[in-house]
Amino acid sequence: TIISILEATRTTTIDDMDHNGMTDLPGCSCPTFVHDRLGQDVNRQAISEIIHVRNRYGQTALFLAVALARVDIAQILLENGADPNITNFDGNTPLYTQLPTKLSDEVILLAIENLDVNHAGNHGATLLHRAIEWRREAVVEYLLKNGANPLIADLNGNTALHLAIYHNL
Repeated sequence: TIISILEATRTTTIDDMDHNGMTDLPGCSCPTFVHDRLGQDVNRQAISEIIHVRNRYGQTALFLAVALARVDIAQILLENGADPNITNFDGNTPLYTQLPTKLSDEVILLAIENLDVNHAGNHGATLLHRAIEWRREAVVEYLLKNGANPLIADLNGNTALHLAIYHNL
């Protein structure tokens, strides 16, 4: 159970990984189970530590939840303090890699509240660039209203304006 896992973090090292580079967090794939237990204030510090543990690729639980289209888990993690600014070892945030099709605008906007909107991934693109490329107009508008810099160019020299013209946004 998630409660047992959280309690065990007090006595074991949560950074221990198996042969696949994954931490041993059984039971975390059941959204209602995780939601029911994370809503309890068992040990906020343990929750914060466990949701920010990285696997050998630098991915946190939020990164994996987003990558695997587990929107329910991603939302629970965000509501419980998961940091959407933590990058994998390639320098990409969870939203940077999965913005196109896997998340609803609502979940993206929830994550953006605490996000460095001008962070550039390994190709120099920001979340604004990605939102334009995938025609997520509500996200583009929100990003612009919340500090996204439209003058930042990606590694190809494209700004938000270039991409908006190219992608008919």
